[in-house]
Amino acid sequence: QIGLDAPAYWGDSDDILMYGAGQSIISLPPGFGTAVIFSGHNNTYFECLQNAAEGNVIQFRTNYCDYEYTVNRVEVIDENTLADVLINSATDESEEQLILYTCYPFHVISGRKTERLVVFAERTSGLDVKWRSSD
Repeated sequence: QIGLDAPAYWGDSDDILMYGAGQSIISLPPGFGTAVIFSGHNNTYFECLQNAAEGNVIQFRTNYCDYEYTVNRVEVIDENTLADVLINSATDESEEQLILYTCYPFHVISGRKTERLVVFAERTSGLDVKWRSSD
């Protein structure tokens, strides 16, 4: 709905973010019932997040299932509190949510950006992935 189309990679280093969206290593892939956390640069793949709104549907395609997430909250968060928000979300097993974030504000050329635009979306379709024991 907002034109988000980005390849997804494991890890969120600067090198990875040059090629697409990077998944935080504190999160799991879609289907595992916890947070799925991705970041991207606000002047490339995640520039369209400035248009994100409640009710938008995000489609996430994996090699094992297609997932849909519905945006339920968009917030601007100070960079110093972002880590706490992400860690709390990653350890919350009550619901699976997709969290996308990028530097904020958009279109500022100079200066260091100290805020992050964070899009929270709840999973609305897709398979549950279960851990399988080798026993």
